[in-house]
Amino acid sequence: MLETLAEHQSGFDAAVIAAFGDPGLIAARELFDLPVVGMAEAAMLTVCMLGQRFGVVTFSGALLPWYEDAVLLAGLSARCACVRSVAAGFRSVTEVQHALEAEIIALANRVVTEGGVDAVILAGAPLTGLAARIAEAVPVPLIDPLSAALGQAQVMVRLGVKPPRAGRFARPPAKPATGFAPSLRRWIERRKADDDAC
Repeated sequence: MLETLAEHQSGFDAAVIAAFGDPGLIAARELFDLPVVGMAEAAMLTVCMLGQRFGVVTFSGALLPWYEDAVLLAGLSARCACVRSVAAGFRSVTEVQHALEAEIIALANRVVTEGGVDAVILAGAPLTGLAARIAEAVPVPLIDPLSAALGQAQVMVRLGVKPPRAGRFARPPAKPATGFAPSLRRWIERRKADDDAC
């Protein structure tokens, strides 16, 4: 993820990490000057504007520890009622939202009834677009993390947020870097691409 950002950051106003666990989010914010938004954090911050307590529903039990960690990292454990997964299996991650739609709807409704939540996040990039499609089947707002992340990134750009020069997320000083892709190595070492030709 860091190598991709280093390679493609030029000419962009913001970046979105399109994986619900926000892999590399903290490192990306420390290294790069453009706003970097994570899907999980954006979804949770958005859902907090819709109510006091929220639930997270996903498609695979293997993801639960990672998503629970994302809630902790965002500092929102007190507002998260639960992180749950459907029990049914699936054949393909590209088809999971269609294959498990009925199970996801049932679980979201159970989270509302049993967890007393005001909104539900449908977690995992393979569920992108599902929230809008099943919104009428669940009595509380459903949050699509990618839509939330894109919206939060646009807000950051509109606010004209500048890179910090102090604090935790100020870009670290240049230092030697080995074992990285050339674009990331240059960024860490604060060299230009044409320096490699010397």
